[in-house]
Amino acid sequence: MGGGESKAEKRIFNETEQSYVKKHYDLLVSQKPLRFIPATLTNRIFEHLKHSHKEKVKGHGAFSHSSFEVFLESTARGTVTDKSNILFHLSSPKDDTVNALNLYQTVYEFVVGFKDIIKDLPQWKYWQTTDYKEKDTERFVLSLFFELYTKGISKKLAVPMLCVPKDTSYTVIDIEEWLTKTSMMIWILDVVFINIFCLDEENSRKDVLHSSVHIPVITNSKTLPISTILDRNALVYLNNYNLPKHLTSEWRLLFCNSLYGDSFSQLVGHIVNKGPSIIIVKDKDGYIFGGYSSQGWELGPKFYGSADCFLFTIAPQYGVYTATGYNDNFMYLNQGQETLPNGLGMGGQFNYFGFWIDHSFNHGHSKAGPRCTTYGSPQLSKSPEFTVEMVEVWGVGPEPKSEDSDDEDKDKKQKSVLQDTESKAMLEILGKHQYSEGFKEREEDEIMSEEMKKKMNAIPKML
Repeated sequence: MGGGESKAEKRIFNETEQSYVKKHYDLLVSQKPLRFIPATLTNRIFEHLKHSHKEKVKGHGAFSHSSFEVFLESTARGTVTDKSNILFHLSSPKDDTVNALNLYQTVYEFVVGFKDIIKDLPQWKYWQTTDYKEKDTERFVLSLFFELYTKGISKKLAVPMLCVPKDTSYTVIDIEEWLTKTSMMIWILDVVFINIFCLDEENSRKDVLHSSVHIPVITNSKTLPISTILDRNALVYLNNYNLPKHLTSEWRLLFCNSLYGDSFSQLVGHIVNKGPSIIIVKDKDGYIFGGYSSQGWELGPKFYGSADCFLFTIAPQYGVYTATGYNDNFMYLNQGQETLPNGLGMGGQFNYFGFWIDHSFNHGHSKAGPRCTTYGSPQLSKSPEFTVEMVEVWGVGPEPKSEDSDDEDKDKKQKSVLQDTESKAMLEILGKHQYSEGFKEREEDEIMSEEMKKKMNAIPKML
C-alpha cells in the first residue's frame, strides 16, 4: 500500500467524490462508528490504516488523507489480491499469518453489516421469513469458509460438518486462493464497503444496492407477506449466487403443505409444467434441504432434466451440490404406477435417490452415502429415511406460457394463413401477383382448413 501520496496526486477520485472521501476520513480518524457495521469492525479498519501507513500525521497521529484514499480505491476498485490483503490485515494487523478464529470473527462482522445494509430493501415486504437466530448467522458464515476449511479433502469422502479449526493459521496467499473460489464472500465485502464508504448521494447508494442484491418479488399472490421455511440468509444464499440470474427477480409459490395439505396428488397438480422451480423440505429432525429443477416437472417413467439442476442444504449447514457428470439422473416424477417408483426424486438411482419424497407424501429418503453419484451431495437428512414436516415449492423466474395460450397463438396463425390464402386467390382472379409470397413461412402456407378448400373449389364456377 506504499506510494500513497503519489497516487493521491493523480486524483484517484473526482471532485464530487472528494467531498465524500473527506467526510468518511474525518469520521474514521475521530474513531466514530461507521454506519451499518459493528463498532469492532470500525476499529479493525482504523487499526489497519494506522499500522499500514507509518507517516506521522499532525493532530491525531493516525494516518493521512492520501493513505485513506488509497485504501478506498482498493476496497471499491481493487482486485482479488487487494481485497485478500485488506481482509488479512483487518484480521491480523501486525502478524504474517492470521489465526482461523480471528479471520472467522472478521468475516462474521462483515456479514452482520451486510444484513443491516439489506434489511430495508423494499422487496422484503413480500416475505415473512423465519426469524434470525445467532446460530443461523453462524451457519451462514461457516458456509463462506467451505473452500478454505475443506482444502485438501477428497471430494469422494463424506462432506464434513464445518467448524472453525483450532490451532490453525493462514497466510495472505491462502486467503487469496479461498476468495478466488468464493465469489459470494467477495460480493459481501463489496456490498459492505460500497455502503459504508458511499461516494455518492443516498438515493444513488440505494439504487446500486437494489441492483446488486436480488431479493425476489412474489408475483402470484394477492395476500402478502407469504410465510416461508427460509430465513433471510437462506433466501439470499439461494437466489443470489446459485440460481441463474434471469430467474432471480421473481418467485411464485406453487405448493406448500400448510396450504394444500399433506397430499402427493396436490403436490403433483401444482408443480407440473410450471417451469424451473425450487423445492424445500424440512424434516422432523429440523434438517432443511431441497433441490433446484432447471425445467418444469413432468410425470413419466424416466429421469430427465439438465446439468443446471442442483441439490442444497440449509440446516444444519449450508451447501450446494452441482452435477458431477457421472450420470444424468437429474429429475424424476411418477404417480400411479405398479412397476416403477411413485414419488419425486433428484439424483442417484431408483430406491437410492439423492433426495426423494414418496407418493405417501409423509416419508422420504436421502440414500447418498458417502456422496450422490449425480450431484456429489451427502446425505441431506439426518437419517437415510426421514419424515416430512414441511414442503414448499417455488416457481422461479417469469411464469411460463400455458398450453391454452399456445393454442390461442396457433389459432391466430391459422386464421392469418386462411386470410392470406383467400387474398392470394382473389389477386390471381384479377390478374395480379402477390409479391410478399416468398416471405411467408412454408409451413404457414401449407395450413388449410376444410372451409378454405371449399372456397377454393368454388372459384372455377365463379369464372
